[in-house]
Amino acid sequence: MLIKEEKIKLSKHDNKVGILIVNGGIDPKYGKWIELCIDKIIEYTSRGNYHIFVWNNNVHDYSICEYLGNIDCVTLIQANPNESLAHPHAVPLQRLYEHCKADDYTYVVTMDSDAHPICDGWLENLIYALDETVVLAGVWRNELKKAIDPYIHASCLCTTVEFVEKHALRFDYSPFGADGKIRDTLSHFTEKALIEGLSVFRLERSNRNSFHRLMGGVYGDLIYHHGAGSRVTISFWDDVKILFISKFLTENYKRIRNRSSHLLFSEYSQYLKWLQGAAVDERFSKVMKKLSRINFIAVE
Repeated sequence: MLIKEEKIKLSKHDNKVGILIVNGGIDPKYGKWIELCIDKIIEYTSRGNYHIFVWNNNVHDYSICEYLGNIDCVTLIQANPNESLAHPHAVPLQRLYEHCKADDYTYVVTMDSDAHPICDGWLENLIYALDETVVLAGVWRNELKKAIDPYIHASCLCTTVEFVEKHALRFDYSPFGADGKIRDTLSHFTEKALIEGLSVFRLERSNRNSFHRLMGGVYGDLIYHHGAGSRVTISFWDDVKILFISKFLTENYKRIRNRSSHLLFSEYSQYLKWLQGAAVDERFSKVMKKLSRINFIAVE
């Protein structure tokens, strides 16, 4: 199903921004990640500055079509249920990017379905950070730096079609090379930028309060990323690689993810305030402290 695209412009240089989102995995009982993501983009973005391209891997969830079908700034592309993708996130990102390139978009923003902007001006901040030397802007993933070099994360990455094309970058690049270096989806964009002597604009983790070293992240006070929000199984690059410990960690991660998802969907304002260090009521503060105390093995 394709929804008619509305042509749009951005005030800076009169160019267009394509926002690429891949929907898939599992949703919490209390809502849908893709709906929260797009609702917040619409709430905090000036109309006419962007168009959203969504790839939907959850083709059997017919409510997705119903929801997105009523939004004129969204183009929805349904996955082929008979096609086996080499990577359920990276391959769709490449295909969405090709739509942007074909339609002469200038800027491209990737966003995870469990991420979303939290204030006005988020897109302008990313776009205006880019210039001749700054070629990437977005969420700076350095929480796992003991295992993987810090990089602009796909949960919110902004760049230009010019940068991608000039360096022959692909969104579906398989980064596991012979050098044994750990790479994540789109982390090679940062690697290429730095090799070329270019710069990146970092939205660093700005939480005043945290319940997990990665999950529940606020970045630059502009973007929220739940982290592992829709995964069936959860692990992180810096986890202890011992079988019984890994199983224990995974189960605790699920408990943290599920409880925090419930709080995000059911008490959104209090939840965000707590993460940003603003005042919340005493009851909610106790709930978050309890969440923070869930026992899991720390990674050394």
